[in-house]
Amino acid sequence: MKSFMAKKRQGRLRSCHRSVRVVQKYEGNNRVDINIKFRPNQNYEVQIECKTELHPDLNSAVRTQLIDKYIKSNSVPNGVYLVFNFGRGKSLDNIIHEVSKNIPESYQALVAVFIVDLGK
Repeated sequence: MKSFMAKKRQGRLRSCHRSVRVVQKYEGNNRVDINIKFRPNQNYEVQIECKTELHPDLNSAVRTQLIDKYIKSNSVPNGVYLVFNFGRGKSLDNIIHEVSKNIPESYQALVAVFIVDLGK
């Protein structure tokens, strides 16, 4: 099932003329969750940081990981904070509110928060 989903995602990204880079290690031995570049213009790049709703650093990682390690260092101009919600923790509105409080005002236009609702 895992490889089937990966192939489906790869196909969709290819049809949108996007390239996805899977990297085992990044600067400072940090693992990259997802990094996307637009092919015709390699200067357009988005870093996607992924967490589940029960991750201990859910609220702070948007700043400490996505912003501080990638956007602030000018290595990536835009970021997406992707939260997978399995319905075991906080409400969707509460997650968005708590995470958004950790995005400094000067970075709010550069970071988007999305929740994938996988709860029953």
